[in-house]
Amino acid sequence: MSSFRAPSRPMLGLHGPDPACAVGRRVQAALASLDSRVAGAITAELEQLTLHDLLVAEPSPARPGV
Repeated sequence: MSSFRAPSRPMLGLHGPDPACAVGRRVQAALASLDSRVAGAITAELEQLTLHDLLVAEPSPARPGV
């Protein structure tokens, strides 16, 4: 049983492009496609985890400054 839900918002922090920007108008579709693939990869990875996996995992050392 999985309690993970697929992300409902963009993973890459996408937002609407500036309508006056020629590049922004065209790149949005490519970034949306990439974002969808990233969300799919994250979902697939997390679906493989169980609560037990998380509980027995060794904690990562704290990163300085975090």
